Amino acid sequence: GVSDGQFFPVLSLELNYLVEAFKNAGGPTYDPQLVIIVGQKRHQTRFWPDDGWASENVPPGTVADRGIAQVSHMNFYLVAHKGIKGTSIPCHYHVLHKDRRLGAIGAKDLQVMT
Repeated sequence: GVSDGQFFPVLSLELNYLVEAFKNAGGPTYDPQLVIIVGQKRHQTRFWPDDGWASENVPPGTVADRGIAQVSHMNFYLVAHKGIKGTSIPCHYHVLHKDRRLGAIGAKDLQVMT
C-alpha cells in the first residue's frame, strides 16, 4: 500500500520509470497519455445506506467524492463490489497524475473507468 506521505516519492519514481519504459518500447517519440491512480484500502471509512437500514451495505458502484474526499487533489471513494459478509470497505482512489492532453477527462470520467 501507499500512504498519503508517500504519494510524491512514488509518483516521481513511477512516472520516471514509465516514461523510460515507453521510450524503450516505442522509441523516443512514443508519448502516450497517462493517468496514475493509487487505491488505498487501509482506512477507517465506511458507508451505510441513507434509508435507515444500517445492517445493509451500500450497493456496488457507490461513489463518494463530495464532503468526504480530500480537497487538495482529485480523489474519491468507490465501493466496487457487493459486501458478502460484514461491512463493505470502499477503496479510496487518489489521482496522482493526469496528462494535460486529457483535459476533457474529468473526475466523473475517471470514476466510471475505475
